[in-house]
Amino acid sequence: MKQDDFTRFLEEQLTDPDFARAYRDEAPKVDLGVTIALARERRSLTQTQLARHVGARKHEINDIEMGNLDEVPLALLNRIAQVLGLRLIVKLAPDKKVA
Repeated sequence: MKQDDFTRFLEEQLTDPDFARAYRDEAPKVDLGVTIALARERRSLTQTQLARHVGARKHEINDIEMGNLDEVPLALLNRIAQVLGLRLIVKLAPDKKVA
């Protein structure tokens, strides 16, 4: 699927309120996972090597890179960020959907 086709498809799907809510909730997790994967690759590290550096298992790094963050401690994300030359920033923002 070309980028333009995907963009159109996504825009169409986002008109569904349930899909839009799920997308809004999951997008930051996926973005964080992609950021970690790209930074790891720039440092020429495998998932196994990164896991060793931060005291985790390879499957945990894979889960994080896939956006599966529900049970990931902030301390682990912080260690990953440090090893990759990044800084972890956590912030809360107002939810535009809540009055």
